[in-house]
Amino acid sequence: MFERTRVRLRMHVLPGALSNVEGALRSQLNQSILKYVPALEGVPLAFTSLRALKAHARIQDELPDLHMPVEVVVLLFRPKVGTVLEGIVTRSSRDVVSVLVLSVFTASIRLGGASGGAHAREGDRVRFSVSGVGVASDLITLAGIELVVVAHADGGASRSISRSKSHKRGAERGTCAEPATHDAHAAKRRKRIEKSRA
Repeated sequence: MFERTRVRLRMHVLPGALSNVEGALRSQLNQSILKYVPALEGVPLAFTSLRALKAHARIQDELPDLHMPVEVVVLLFRPKVGTVLEGIVTRSSRDVVSVLVLSVFTASIRLGGASGGAHAREGDRVRFSVSGVGVASDLITLAGIELVVVAHADGGASRSISRSKSHKRGAERGTCAEPATHDAHAAKRRKRIEKSRA
């Protein structure tokens, strides 16, 4: 999931930045942090050990940019299919759960079948397996399956998938009541809605 690797890049510096070439290069590198970089096949989280590979830079054609090869150590986020991740639920519906991973990346888990059926609620910490990795507008997007609730936002014990199913069967028979904590949260939500309408 996380990889630290040494890479070589060809970068350019404008004439106005010649008084601080290293600062200009670091500024360029920092602009790619948390964005998917195809050349690196991952998302840079940090750059260290930057050094120029040649003492001189090249000017190509009539452009003013100075082109120079550099070497840098980069920490990459490279999730793959099958990688197990944890995150916080930001939105939950009957069919889809949205999860924030590492407080930055968004994952979408469709419920049912192999995706699991845990009763994940907003704020819960969950674990899931990556089933797909995509890129949209330089940002990485994740799809997941096998959702498991690790800890509820209200501090309650996590529910297994099998218990969720038995709870559902009990509710259908009318023999299973909603937990008191759920009622309390529902009441708080109703109060917030009423205040916003006032």
